Amino acid sequence: MHTQAEEDIFLLGSHTHTYSHTHTHTFTMKLVFLLSASVLVCFVALTAADDSTTPRMVNCEKYETDACTRELMELCGDDGNTYSNECTLCVASRYENKVIMVVKNGRC
Repeated sequence: MHTQAEEDIFLLGSHTHTYSHTHTHTFTMKLVFLLSASVLVCFVALTAADDSTTPRMVNCEKYETDACTRELMELCGDDGNTYSNECTLCVASRYENKVIMVVKNGRC
């Protein structure tokens, strides 16, 4: 038979064990969530990097004139030339009277 003080200590000990287990479980869940979120962010970043070799078209309708800005966002055309931006690629497309597709972002 236990005294009241011994029963109180026993109950306190069992609650401490429960708290410890719950705290560990919560910490583990947070860790799993953070790791999952990190992996997702890395996946999205890698997917967003345009290293594909599938040519894509540029919407040249938004570049109605031959006056292009001087911004440098180089594109590699499927004709083997590097263009400073989409506008200059569209101007070249019009002058050559053919569609030039983007092979990749950056220099050829």
